[in-house]
Amino acid sequence: RNHDADAHYALGMLAKSGPEAQSTDAAEVEAAYAASARHQSRAAKQGHSWAAYHLGDAYARGVGVVRDLKIAERFLRSAAAAGCIPAMNALGACLERSARNPVTETLDVPEDVFTTKEVSQEEDSPSKAKSGRDRKLKDACVWYARAAKAGDRDAQCNLGRCHYLGIGVPRDPSRALDVWLLAADRGCPASCNNAAALLARKAADDAGEGVLALEAERLLLQAAEL
Repeated sequence: RNHDADAHYALGMLAKSGPEAQSTDAAEVEAAYAASARHQSRAAKQGHSWAAYHLGDAYARGVGVVRDLKIAERFLRSAAAAGCIPAMNALGACLERSARNPVTETLDVPEDVFTTKEVSQEEDSPSKAKSGRDRKLKDACVWYARAAKAGDRDAQCNLGRCHYLGIGVPRDPSRALDVWLLAADRGCPASCNNAAALLARKAADDAGEGVLALEAERLLLQAAEL
């Protein structure tokens, strides 16, 4: 690997973790993240996958650069294809965010997924637009699944949400629970909460399933300690 790329990557990471980035002065913080993005850009253009991940994430969030999901997708896809696991999850989030609502600033896993409705397409929307949206959501789930298989707990949480709500994949609460439990074992608070809520619902539907209520309680206590 080109040592110049490694150096720029390291400088980029230092810039966004240094004192300026922690300043209470918004201008100093913005300048620090902008410097980070410049270094990551130079490293990414030389094939540094982790730099491409951080740069793509910056474009997705609009931190240090002007927010642009298309540019974010390009860098995140490059990093994900090179095997960067966090980039796989970030790419999934970027694709889902773009398909859901391009102006949404962030895509966080709902604290209570059961209050989140599946994204619906307007009936009068052009079929071509709907087709593009559906492709993006399916592609997002593919990348979530790849990162989840590699053990990324955030991707497991996102994948579970997609299975539960039927976003990009057929709705499958049982599969959602399995994936959330994997993420919960890795210390993901949102997955603990989501799995606990699903287990509590199952326990409420069947009085003979008291063990499910106990497992739900254990998960909630685990989430509270994280």
